[in-house]
Amino acid sequence: MKKFFIIFFALAIGIGGGYFAYRYWGNSHRKEPFMWGVTMGPSDLGNYKAEIWNKQAKVAKNLGVGWIRLRFDSENIDPFGRNDEEITILESYGLQTVLIIEQDVRNKGGDNYKDGYKDGSTIAAHYKGKIKYYQIANEGGGESIKQPTMNGQDESQFDQTKYQKIADYIRGASEGIASADPGAKRIVNLGWTHVGYLDKLVKDKIPFDMIGIDWYGWMGPIGEKKLENGQLLVDRLKSYNKPLIFMEVNADSQGKTVYEEKQSEFISQIGKWAYENRSFVKGFFVLSLFDGVNNPNDNAEYFGIVQAKKSSGGTMVPGDPRKSYYTYQELIKKYSGL
Repeated sequence: MKKFFIIFFALAIGIGGGYFAYRYWGNSHRKEPFMWGVTMGPSDLGNYKAEIWNKQAKVAKNLGVGWIRLRFDSENIDPFGRNDEEITILESYGLQTVLIIEQDVRNKGGDNYKDGYKDGSTIAAHYKGKIKYYQIANEGGGESIKQPTMNGQDESQFDQTKYQKIADYIRGASEGIASADPGAKRIVNLGWTHVGYLDKLVKDKIPFDMIGIDWYGWMGPIGEKKLENGQLLVDRLKSYNKPLIFMEVNADSQGKTVYEEKQSEFISQIGKWAYENRSFVKGFFVLSLFDGVNNPNDNAEYFGIVQAKKSSGGTMVPGDPRKSYYTYQELIKKYSGL
């Protein structure tokens, strides 16, 4: 009988240990679903109103995305009040947020590292456990390159003074986020082929977890894009040993003119490529859900896959979806097995 209990006890420990090992291994190594997302902001439809934001969120939910790329609004007297409401409404539709933390530091004095650290630590502490991904700054290479016609493939093409201001802010925000929420992921992004900017960040040992890339129609198929040295851009991006995520994708527009066929085809092409390369591509975000109406002189405001329209009360509300909305919707359904 004593021998029986010893054997029984040993089996119980073995089975229990195996179960907990399975749970630990499964939870720590389970791949997260591919991130289908879209950029959205209250300013896309003019001044913020919770009622309109609800409508925007519903349109995003019907699109099928699971993620919204949203800029932290630091310009209001009570930014957390505004952002908390936005994020809570998104959550009510089952939508998670990738939050952009940034300041325009190019012509700003003071200590950019301290400002970045304050922003990163304060915001990440407030949203600890709620926000999993932060994008720090936006296209810092484009903000610091010496000439806009340069391809950004070499470190020498960036203005060191401008770069340093941006880099100091990114370092501060990155370290601030890590101190407040060590589990959060930090994204730095580049536009086009600005790998020289990434090289500078890596050389300066600025901490980040993921690489974001912004890719537009005139840039062509990303899988075929080669750098001047003949290396594929994709291979160069892989060499950093960081997951890649498409933060902005769309075809080219011209003012208020959106070329719907090109927009639809390009989003489908790059989205398909991103998903098929999900071994190192984490997600895909279209810019943007709605046409912007707050700055009619800015061509970048007219990339919406949904139009904006005026309501009977004179406010801007979601209008009719473009062809690209349905194309993206079908793409998500196809690869999500829906």
